[in-house]
Amino acid sequence: MFDKSADSVKDDILVPPFSWLMANPDVTNGDLRSLKKTTKDSIGTWLVNHGYSNNVITRLFAANKKIRISRNMTMHEAVTMVTGIFKWLFLIMIPIIALICFIVFYRKGLFFYDAMLYSIHFGCFFLIIFPAMLICLLLLQSFDTILLFILAWLFLLTFFSYLAVSMKKVFGYKWLSTLIRMLVTCMLTFTVYQLLHYFISNHSGR
Repeated sequence: MFDKSADSVKDDILVPPFSWLMANPDVTNGDLRSLKKTTKDSIGTWLVNHGYSNNVITRLFAANKKIRISRNMTMHEAVTMVTGIFKWLFLIMIPIIALICFIVFYRKGLFFYDAMLYSIHFGCFFLIIFPAMLICLLLLQSFDTILLFILAWLFLLTFFSYLAVSMKKVFGYKWLSTLIRMLVTCMLTFTVYQLLHYFISNHSGR
């Protein structure tokens, strides 16, 4: 797929939340073809030459991009790889979310066990609402774009409403404190998720 695309097509290396904090200039497929030929030890030099910082984060994502555009996989192999990655990610993230919640919402009388139960409960809720959202979007993709936009925002509102109400009930903080801690928890969880996602992806497939 990548080999058949035009050199002028633009892409970038970093993903949120790292693209919000570090320079993430556009690169063309022509630039990525040079990355494809670059050795692992020279990725840092490639990054600097294309306007990126050379650090452990940018090298991780550049290495992942290099692997992705170099893969020679059938559609079945790609789907199997992606589902395998998300299966492991889901299992790994349960104790990580529990640890983040335990630290961010820590108070006297709170045990890690409590945060772990909440994380499992959240995982069950996610497994219900995420497939429901995907099914609705797939069924309605031929309808007006505005309808899809509204539907996506309704699911997001449901998701964050659940987080706010459940975190307030479980961890016992006042509303303002709960919302602030919820945002911190979401950002930390999203950051760790992205790092783990791309790290596992770097060591999957062929």
